[in-house]
Amino acid sequence: MVDVHQIVLGMEGSEIHIKCELLHVLYWTKDNTSISKAQYSQWNGQNLLILTNTNQSDTGLYTCHGTNPNNTEKQTETTHLMIGSK
Repeated sequence: MVDVHQIVLGMEGSEIHIKCELLHVLYWTKDNTSISKAQYSQWNGQNLLILTNTNQSDTGLYTCHGTNPNNTEKQTETTHLMIGSK
């Protein structure tokens, strides 16, 4: 079972920003598959995954993978994204 940090709802064609509270994000995955670094960034001190022109195939579990501030412990934070049709 996955511990889901938050649930995000969106509509097809919208832009979705998924925020990760971890301080040191190393990478993101969707349903356990790596996501291109071109899709995520740090903006205004926040770690964000930005999805544009979303569709129902974007529905899934998005996880940011990182470490604690001392880089001694791996941490994850998972968001369940659900995209509805217009």
